[in-house]
Order: sequence, then C-alpha cells, then structure tokens
Amino acid sequence: MPQPPGTGTLGEQFRQLGRRVDELARTTSSPPLCVVRLVTDVTAWDSDSKDVVPVTSWQAVPERDERGMWHFNEGGDTFVQLPCAGRYAITVASKWAKPSSFNPDVPNCVSTSVLLNSRTDPATNAIAEATAYMLPFTSTCYDLHSEDRVFAAGDQLRVNFWSRFAGVRLLARSLGASTQIVVRYLGPR
Repeated sequence: MPQPPGTGTLGEQFRQLGRRVDELARTTSSPPLCVVRLVTDVTAWDSDSKDVVPVTSWQAVPERDERGMWHFNEGGDTFVQLPCAGRYAITVASKWAKPSSFNPDVPNCVSTSVLLNSRTDPATNAIAEATAYMLPFTSTCYDLHSEDRVFAAGDQLRVNFWSRFAGVRLLARSLGASTQIVVRYLGPR
C-alpha cells in the first residue's frame, strides 16, 4: 500500500527519494528511429541482373526521424546515418509489381540488400540481404530484417534493389503496404 512521503523507515525514505530522482533525471528524448517510404514507383531496370538505387524516389522528409538520420540525395546518394553507437534493428519492406512477361522455366527473382558505408562493392559491403521469386499472377511483397546488430556512430546504411530481369517495377505501395526503410535503435552494446 502506498505511503505518504516522509513515512516509513529512514532507509525506505532514501530509496523512495532515489527512485524519484532517477525518474526526474530521465531524458524525454526519443531513441533514434528513422522511417522512410518510397514515394514513386521505380522502373529503372533497363538491363538484366542490375542493381538499382532509387536515390530520389524516397521521401525527402521522412515519415519519422528523431535524430536527423535521413540524408536525402546528398551528393547523388541517399542513406541513413546512425547518430550513436549501439544495437539497431533494420527492416526494409519491398513491394514488386507482377512481371510484364513471365517464363515459368526461368522465373524472375528480386533482391534487397542493406550496405554498410559504401555502395562501391555490394558483394563486400552487404550486411543483410533478402531474395524472393516473383509470382506470375500477382505482386510480390517481402521484408528484409536485420535484428540486433551493433554499429558505430556515423555508420551509413544504404539500400540496393536488384532484379534478374529487366522491365520489373518496385512499387511505392501495394496491397495496402509501402516499400519502406525502418531503422530503430535498440540500446547500447
């Protein structure tokens, strides 16, 4: 049962005071969180087996960005820069239009990868990847998850998309869901 302030033993009063000081000392700022959605469909696949980087197809102003993590079209590149060291969860949801032509003997596959600090060598810099086969009759939706990974302050995360065949569209929205990037701070190491 709660007691009025100043009641109980001296030790209990000190513990209550310590808890109250801890409550008052907590900062009210939110942990780093960045949510960015694709705003226009991407149809830049003009050749087979090509990476596409939708630099200007993302929101210029993100859905949520507590710490200024989103860097839109800076020097021809778009990325999320992590404000502090610690553990982060990364989710990239991607929505793909059904292929305009479909060969059941050689189905198309699409891929999403998250690159750390550089786009120069996706094979080396990829820290998370997800791949899906495209269905011939409907849109294909899948999520890439990288849970509880440790990063340094200032690390930059970039997203690449890939398609085996040309003529595929990455959709801004499909089936009520958006193509989006979510980077969430989980805590210190």
